[in-house]
Amino acid sequence: MKLGPRSIERPGDIGVTSVSVFGSESKAVVDGGGLVQVDTCDWSLDWWIGADDRWYYPSREATVRQRRIGFGPVIETSVRIPSGDAIQTVYAVNAGGRDVTVVEVTNDSPVPVALALAIRPYAANVASLASSETTLSFERLDDASLLVTNGVGSDQHQHIIGLPRKPNQIGSSSKTDLWAEIEQGSDLVWAGGSSGSEANAICLYPLPHKTSLRFVIADGSIGDLSSASLVGSLAVPEAEVVARGWTSIVDANSRFELPDAGLSQLANSARARIVGAAPSLHPNDGYQGGEVLLSLALGGYSHECENLLVQLAESFPSSIAEPVEAAAVLHGVAQAAAVVDKPPLTDRLLESMAQLLHLIERSKNKPAIAEGRRGLARLALVAGQLEPARELWKQGSGSPVSGSEAAAEQGPASLLPTLAETASPAGRWTNDDGTDSVDQAVRYWLMTRNALLAEHMDSIQSGEPTVNLLPEFPSSWRGGPVEVHQAHTLFGRVSFAIRWHGYRPALLWEVEPARYLGSSPVQLRCPGLDSDWSTNQLSGETLLAGTTEELPDTPQPGDSFI
Repeated sequence: MKLGPRSIERPGDIGVTSVSVFGSESKAVVDGGGLVQVDTCDWSLDWWIGADDRWYYPSREATVRQRRIGFGPVIETSVRIPSGDAIQTVYAVNAGGRDVTVVEVTNDSPVPVALALAIRPYAANVASLASSETTLSFERLDDASLLVTNGVGSDQHQHIIGLPRKPNQIGSSSKTDLWAEIEQGSDLVWAGGSSGSEANAICLYPLPHKTSLRFVIADGSIGDLSSASLVGSLAVPEAEVVARGWTSIVDANSRFELPDAGLSQLANSARARIVGAAPSLHPNDGYQGGEVLLSLALGGYSHECENLLVQLAESFPSSIAEPVEAAAVLHGVAQAAAVVDKPPLTDRLLESMAQLLHLIERSKNKPAIAEGRRGLARLALVAGQLEPARELWKQGSGSPVSGSEAAAEQGPASLLPTLAETASPAGRWTNDDGTDSVDQAVRYWLMTRNALLAEHMDSIQSGEPTVNLLPEFPSSWRGGPVEVHQAHTLFGRVSFAIRWHGYRPALLWEVEPARYLGSSPVQLRCPGLDSDWSTNQLSGETLLAGTTEELPDTPQPGDSFI
């Protein structure tokens, strides 16, 4: 094919962003040009804009921009056209009892354009191009829906593309790349039964100024979708509604706001990526399983944590491949058990995790053993066994950290901008193979959370469990607000906010101690803003010390702010 995905046309922009319904394992991916590929498809859906001067192909255009609407997987791709933009939005919803992927294209310019919706026989990611053995075939179910079948032999998958109305032109071909027909301005011809490894199809629509067209992709094996337009028969919410829904999911149990709005947006997008990955995760998946479980716990996602803990309690491994990965699982289990806080489940896990630690100790891997002991110490604390927790923590202290603890301890606030720069504008980190990286999202979220607050586990030895608020406060944050609501820690839930009075920061806080701490008070410290301040009051407000160097001088009249 003469026109490929963006990963081929502009190799420096390799990468795809996952789009899914919350709680579903099925997903689609969107590349940097807005090309959409749904799970089990060996084909993708592209979009091209025909303006007065030429055709614009987002896979090639240098003016393409991409962003995430809200925190969740609602991806907007814009391409510059004369006098404005063409904007595509991709998201997934459950409508009519089935998961569908929605593709909406808007002409945000003052002049009419043409829209070509193209079915292309390749994957969105250059690292996973469709096999030449794969065949595509097309069937028009009615004027407003197409059936696309892909696969070989018994391994076939069917999807229906719901169209907003009958296209002005529609074409298909088994051999000819219809992209060339579009370029030359030739009329499209529907060749019924087009199939093969190079089969492709195009629907052509006029798109007046300030108007939108919406398309959906649904699994064609679920029910009868051929009787009417899929768009017309399904109640599909607007992108903004879906975006608000994802934001409410991300913020449902805990809310985090950094002084830097860009870093906050990326942190919450990372949380959405993590909680979206939970349905396909099992804690026995090793390091990633432990890391994601830890991240879910620190985000306050108790339902997802409980589901994973029950899975783990029911299918505990009898052997381990990697001691460091096993220790990461132990760390994540302890934090998740604190969030769920169901004593019978914690007791079941405590015995299993003790067996896991035994397997780790047999490996003779000292860093993993140390982290494993610290993880079991945390779980013993959640189980209300303070003395065993202290002994295990003592045994594990003073040794190198690895795995999940290393990810947490490498997270001072000053490193967040560096990691943020490696993400795409749509809040995506990319693996070497171009796929959407959960690992990097986990790393960024752990950095963010531990830059805002972190348990000081050594404090359990003194009987004064301590949470450090803002262990580090970079100069670039000074003068900006910080808000943390209902953050889950091993010692209870913590909320706090920073407001500024000139150069001095005012701290407001509230603590709900964990049930299993008994009468032990939780101590708060704020070393990044006032190394001398501490309190064990459950709530209050105070003016922290600050320094005159913390904020720049106020500009005088006539001075520049630059």
